[in-house]
Formats: sequence, C-alpha cells, structure tokens
Amino acid sequence: MRILLVFVSLLLFMGEVNAQFYNSGQEPTNIQWYQLFSPRFRVVFPRGMENLAQNYLTALEKMSNTPDFRYTSQARRLDVLLHTGTVSSNAWVAWAPARLEVLTTPPQDMYAHHWYNQLAAHELRHAIQITNIQTSTTRFMSSIFGQQATGLALGLHVPLWLMEGDAVWTESVFSKAGRLRDPWFLMPLKTQWEEGIDYSYDKAYFGSYKDFTPNNYALGSALVMSANRRFGRDAFFPVFTQAGKHFIWPGAFRHSLKKISGLTPDEFYKSSRESFIEKTNLTHSGPFENEIYGNKSGRTLVYLNQTYGKNPAFIIKTEKESYLISEAGFYLDTPIDIGTDHILFVRQVPHLRWQHRDRTEIVFIHPQTGQQRNFRISTRPVAPVLSPNGKRIAATETREDGLQEILLIDLEKETLIDKIPSPDPGFLTFPSWMNDETLLFITSGDAGYAITSYQIANKTWKQITPYTYHCIRNLKAYGDTLFFAGEFKEKGEIMAFVYHNNKTYRLTQSRFGADYPSLDKSINELVFSEYTPAGYKIKSLPLDNLLWEETPAYWDSNVIPFAEIPCMNIDSSPSHVDIQAKRYNGLLHLINIHSWGPVSISTEEETVKPGITFMSQNLLNTLTLRGGYEYEFDKNGGRVFAETEYAGFFPIFKASAYEGWYERQNATEKLIKTKEREATLQMLLPLNFSRGNFYRSMTFLTGVVLQDYKRTYTSSTNEYTKTIPRVDYAFLFSLRKITPFQNLFPKAGLVFRATVRTTPFKQHYYGQQYATESWIYLPGWGLLDGFRIYSGLEWNTEKAFASRIIRLPGGYTESEITLDKTLLSYGITYRLPLLYPDWSLPGVAYLKRIYGGLFFDKLSGNKNKAQSVGMELFGDFHIFRLPAPANVGVRYAYLVDENRFRVEIFGSFSFSF
Repeated sequence: MRILLVFVSLLLFMGEVNAQFYNSGQEPTNIQWYQLFSPRFRVVFPRGMENLAQNYLTALEKMSNTPDFRYTSQARRLDVLLHTGTVSSNAWVAWAPARLEVLTTPPQDMYAHHWYNQLAAHELRHAIQITNIQTSTTRFMSSIFGQQATGLALGLHVPLWLMEGDAVWTESVFSKAGRLRDPWFLMPLKTQWEEGIDYSYDKAYFGSYKDFTPNNYALGSALVMSANRRFGRDAFFPVFTQAGKHFIWPGAFRHSLKKISGLTPDEFYKSSRESFIEKTNLTHSGPFENEIYGNKSGRTLVYLNQTYGKNPAFIIKTEKESYLISEAGFYLDTPIDIGTDHILFVRQVPHLRWQHRDRTEIVFIHPQTGQQRNFRISTRPVAPVLSPNGKRIAATETREDGLQEILLIDLEKETLIDKIPSPDPGFLTFPSWMNDETLLFITSGDAGYAITSYQIANKTWKQITPYTYHCIRNLKAYGDTLFFAGEFKEKGEIMAFVYHNNKTYRLTQSRFGADYPSLDKSINELVFSEYTPAGYKIKSLPLDNLLWEETPAYWDSNVIPFAEIPCMNIDSSPSHVDIQAKRYNGLLHLINIHSWGPVSISTEEETVKPGITFMSQNLLNTLTLRGGYEYEFDKNGGRVFAETEYAGFFPIFKASAYEGWYERQNATEKLIKTKEREATLQMLLPLNFSRGNFYRSMTFLTGVVLQDYKRTYTSSTNEYTKTIPRVDYAFLFSLRKITPFQNLFPKAGLVFRATVRTTPFKQHYYGQQYATESWIYLPGWGLLDGFRIYSGLEWNTEKAFASRIIRLPGGYTESEITLDKTLLSYGITYRLPLLYPDWSLPGVAYLKRIYGGLFFDKLSGNKNKAQSVGMELFGDFHIFRLPAPANVGVRYAYLVDENRFRVEIFGSFSFSF
C-alpha cells in the first residue's frame, strides 16, 4: 500500500514540476546586457546600471561570507538577473533553470535596510535550502532528471510555509530589521490565534475561499520562530537534507518533524498556536473587511475598502448613507492619499509587449462627484500626496539606476514643476506635506528609520528625528504635530512627534494594532484604523482623549525591537573592489539545457507522458527548447518531436516538428497504421492594453503548417497519403473585469477569436476554414456566481480539413460530429458555489470548495444537429498536502436529439500556486 501511495504521489505531482519551469517574461530587444563575476555569483544587468549591480553583488558576497549564514562553498555559481525597468518590488529563486531574478525598485514599506541587503538575506536562504536538498538521493535523481528533480523533491517534501518562513526568519536575524521586527507582519495571524479562531493545519496552509487566512510568509515565520524557540536555532534546517535523502518516499517532512519535535505537522501547528499566545477569547464575527486610509471631515468619511471576496474599492460614508465611489483597479500597493475632497493614488500600467517594462499613472478622483483624472507625468511616480492648498502634488520616483527623485507636479496643468534628487543615504518613503512649502518623508536604510524634511523654497534637507529601529510608517503632518504608525512594545500603535518640543508620544493602546492615522480638523479628532479579528475598522477619538504618553527613548538606535529574535553579525570585510563589468553575450548563452529524463513533460500543455525529453531555457527568458520522444495513449503510438520559442523580438516566433507512428482499429476491425509528420512555424504578436479596472489584450497570429499523413490497412494493400501545406491566421481580443480569485467566472468580460485556415497551393488544395467565436461573461444573482455565453460560427469549403475549430456541445465527442460546410454552435453555462467545507483528512486530502453548474448547448449545420443540457459538479482540493491544487468534476449531459445520457469525468492540476 505504501509503495502504491508513493507511485500515485509521484505521478500526480509530475505535472506540478511545471511550476519550477518559470518564465517571468522578457526585456526590450535593444537592451545591452553586461555582467559582473565573483566566485559565487554572476550578476547580469542592463547597460548603465553597473553601480546598482555592484551593490547587489557586494550584498550577496557579504552575506555568503558570513559564517553563521551556512552558505556552502560547494554551491554552484548562481546567476542573478536584474530587472530595472519595473515598478513592482520582488525577487525569486527559480529552479530549472537555476537563477535569481530581481525587480530592483524598492517598495515604499521597505524595512530598515537597503533593498539589496534584504534580498541578499532572504533569497540566498532559498538558495541554501535548495543546495541542502541536493544531497544523496536527490543528487542521484538529478543525474537522471536534471534540475527538475530538485523542484520535485522540494514540492513533495517541503511545505511552502517552511521555505518562506525560514527565509523571513533569516532576513530578520541577519539584520536589525526584517519582517519579524515589523509588528504589522504577524498581526493578522496572532489576532486569529489570540481570538481562538481554530483553523486546521490544512486550512491555515492552503487557505480558504470562505475565510481570510494569513499567507504562507506569516504562517511559516510563526511556525519557524516557534520551532527555533522550543527546539533550538535552525531547528528545521535538517528537513531539507532529509528531503534530499528520501526523494522517493512520502512523509519525509512528517518523519523529520517527528524526529525534531516528537509531533506530527497537525500537532506541531496546534502546539505552536497555543504556545504563541497566552489566552483565547473568541469574539470574532462578521466577514473579513479592511477599512484603511480613512479621512474624515465632520460626518463624511472616505476610505479604501478591502473585503475578502470583493475588489478593493473607495467608499464614501455619510450619516445617512454609504456608497461606492470607484473600484481601485490596478492600483499599486503604495501609500494612498485620501481626503474628503480628493483621492490620490497610482495605478500600474503594463508595457504593450515587455513584461519587465511597466510604468505608473497618477489617478485623481473627486469623492463627491466620482470624477476621475488620469495623467502621466513621469515614468514611475508612486505615493502621490496633495498639498494643503490643493495646487501641487508631490511623489517619489526610483530611477532604473536605483537613485531616487522627488517630483513636484502642478495639478491643474498636469505638468512637472521640478525633480529633486533625494539625499544620501536612505530611501524616502511615505511623503507628506507639513505646509505648502515643506515636505516630510520617512527615511529608511541600514541605519534605521528617521523623519526628514525638505524646504521647497530654499531647497534644503533636514533630518528632524534621530534614527530608530522601531518600524514607522504612514506619516501625516498637521501643524507641527507629526502623526505616524509606529512599533511600540511589539505592537503597531499611533504615535506623534511634536516638532516644537521635540517629544514623541504614544496616542493609542490597541489590543491587536493600529495604523493609517489622519486628523479630522473640523472637530479635532484623530482618525485611524484599528485591527480586529474581522479586519481593520476605522475609529476616531478626540485629541484630548488620547493617551499622549511620552516615550523618551523612542529614537534610540541602540534599542532593537523584538529582543527574542537574535541579531547576528554580518561579514563586514569588503567583498571585492572595482570589478570590471564585461559584455554579456546573449547569443553565446542561448542554449541552457537544464532538465531531461525518462518522461515527456510539456510546460505549455501541462501534461506528463511516458517517453524521454530534454528542456532548455536561457537566462534572459527569450529562448526555450523542448525535444524528445513521447507515447500517446489516446492514439496508441508515439512520436519524436522538437519545439522552440524565441521571444526576444517584439513578435514571438515559434517552431515545432514531429513524426509519429500510430495504430487504431476501425469499425470493420481493420488495423490502420498511420504515419504523421507535421512542421509548424508561427509568429505571434501579443499586446497588453490593460488599464483601470479591466484586463485588455490583443493577439495576432500567422503561421505556416505542413502536414503529411500516410495510412495503411492490414486487410488490404491500399495506402492513403495526403500532404497539406496550410497557412493560418488568427486574431484574439480579450476584455475582462478584474475579479477576485473566489469568483468562478469573470464578473464581466468579452473574449473574441477569429481564425482563418487556407491552403493556397493548387497542387495541394484542401479548401479553407473560417471561424469566429465569442465568450461573454456576465454576473449572476449572487456575489461569486456567473454566466458564460458562447457562440461560434464556422465555414468550410467543400474540400475541407479534417478538424473543427469551434466548440462542440457538452457531452459530445469529435467523432460524433462530421465535417460540415457550415456549423453554428452556441450555449450558456451558469456556475455557482455550493459549499465551502474546508474539510481536512490529515495528510490525505483537504477539500476547499464544491461548486456546480447548469448548461445548455446547441450545434446545427447542413449535416449535423446536436443539442445537450445538463449539470456539473466540481471540487477544489489538495491531496497528500501537495502545493498544486487539484480540481475534479463530473458532467451529466442529456443528448436531446439522441435521447440518451452521458457522464464525463474531468480532472486537472493548477500550476499557478
């Protein structure tokens, strides 16, 4: 039985390995790439960004040279690719192929160390995890499967929460900052635990469609911290080595955890939750809903609402009513400036083609009228704030080389007034106006946090407070009092710095935490968001009723918060000096074979078949190759194939070829042997026009296909051959409303596709095919249900191809619909969620959602008539605690014209976890 479970686990998980084959997108063709080498790293970066690349290389080398960091000298040299043209802030270690990719723009809520130092600690920890799993059995399996074996071992045996929690612990331990020294990071998880919200281990790990659960970063950090506190530092570190040793056997993590703690994963989670808190007092009620960035004037309140299962939206609330102003759309998660007369924020705007070249646009909304203005002043402004007189906007912008500037913008004319270089050192965050001529910022960096001012008239900078390692954010100035959210005794509270007496005060004493301060000047009340088990709730208190508790040592940089988290020394010796950058020749590095093995894995189709395959992907994500042999059960035969895609130009080029040998039995029991050959060359032009509240895209395709068929019959000497040279054209348009992940269909949308297939050569003429298809998405009667309406029309000439384009009615197969001159297909599907059981059979399955549907489909043509109605039932779940979510469903269809029923079974894994 155990061997059977192992075999089933591996087969089911084979497809999940595709998540390791990650292609993040491309940069523009005209970028010239350079590289910096060290013994452990190669940093590849765009021309002109050498200083930035030097910072990253220095940070990586210093961290890897730190003895306590456990970076082994046996680790292979890691490629590091810097993407400098994005507004997002992120980084990831990917495997198959192995590399570290970095989006270099720092976030506005950056911790008290430079972005490259934080990433060096966090991402290198992931590299260490992967290096330690490449031992024993995994090392042997890597010789058979290549780098994909490492991804398979990680997915089978190491929970995602452990990987991320261990990395967050590391970034916090090897600095005086990090997420574990941020009181808001673990606040949602600690709140649930303190309130006795008793979710199972599987629900906490895999999440829920019904209830809010903190992410794997928070869960993992709390569990890793609990283990280190109870069983010693780096208690989980042996798990990675054990996973490498026990590649084939399931339960390696369970066995390792049992050896470390004597507990199963469920028992360890429960004991950690109980040891993390001192008491429980269940008061949770109502849906999870955040009310943040609130601003109030009298009885009018404007704020950003984030309700679980809904799109973020701006709300205005008066004494008599509450109504929606506008959805936030593609808003970038940076500070938002809200007043009762304005809403000011930025939306992310993707590049038309290149995934790593986006920008932002400033959005100004008048809350009372809903009138909206979108304008572009520069490439990447963030955190815009309106001056007290309403005439100017200030925003920060990080250039591609990592340097920062302050933008002053004329609101009425929508023009740039000035660009102000930021002072060195430190990174400017959370801008605020003190008056019409003075700007305030929170400066963050390796020295900590401080409040800094800039005088516009005389162009002078001034540091107002000393540096502190207490996390501070969301600065708001009113007169000479500077309100901000700050860490105090390991909780987030509303604090105030009074400029004229140079004193700092704690204003609130919240149970779980507080954030987002502002002031209602009309009645002198502090407005802020207080955290509860149901999310942030806006609260207002008269200034005279606040604590005003003086905190004299708040700006003492010798005080490191969260003292139970150790603070390790980092290697302080210079890692390298004046390394000369060299050109990175992308042409010489096009081929990078990273994985192979005795199975055929398709990352595009997300399939695994018997066979043999090899895969290649270059560092710049422009060229992918796949080739080998695969056996196809549905055709009773196999094929030799080769596929490639080059995405380094504005259009994408694809080429593929295969030769296959198949056998099948026909109705008269004749054995038909078929030999197929096909070669394809395609050019695609995918364009992304997404803006506001909608995904918008268009794709143009043209291609040449050469098909050759040869069929022989065992009962006769007849032989049938056919050669079809074909030219294809296609156009795809998509318009879909941004929709929460809980929805079964987009809330609103239209997808249209037109296809043309022609055979232009007289000696091989097989006619033409034309087809148009559309999918219309409409909301249902509830919050998460919806409709999908399909229509398709296909025209075929008399001598047509042997395949159809449009969709068939549910319950019918290809063999049941013959070729036809004209085909019209249409149908409607309705789906709705039925149950959210969040039911767990520990270690075996976790059922998250059950949903159903009804459908009606009809197809008509000159020779065909088909109509079906029926119902569907699907379930979303996880098996064997694998991270890839599974979906299994059954369709019960009544074929009207044939007066019979048909049952179909569906199953799939999602690889976008």
